[in-house]
Amino acid sequence: MRLYTGNPSGLLKRGPLFLSYCAMTDFERVSALLAAQTWTFAKTMPHNPHEYSVRKNWANDDDFVFVVQYIRDNGYTGQFEGRTYTYLNVDGHFYWTMGASINKADGSPLTIIINRKPLNAQ
Repeated sequence: MRLYTGNPSGLLKRGPLFLSYCAMTDFERVSALLAAQTWTFAKTMPHNPHEYSVRKNWANDDDFVFVVQYIRDNGYTGQFEGRTYTYLNVDGHFYWTMGASINKADGSPLTIIINRKPLNAQ
């Protein structure tokens, strides 16, 4: 297991809390980053109530990319309405993206949202 030694989105200043944050595993980093985001209810999907977080609202794009890649590399596959998605369970929610490339060939963003739903709502 790789330990994270950075400070995503500048969430913590140097000090005792920062030192414990630096000893996080990648999963703990993902958990902290997801918990720090703003989540919006997807009102256009009443048959599948869930929330989403928008890439442009993240303080650090590298953190968004890290979380998306972590979900894809460490998640499990499941089906919804005939499509296959990769899900990751974190702190009482399961998270997924739509599966598109993270960026376009020119480097501009393509994956722009992360979705979540409570585990008990599967």
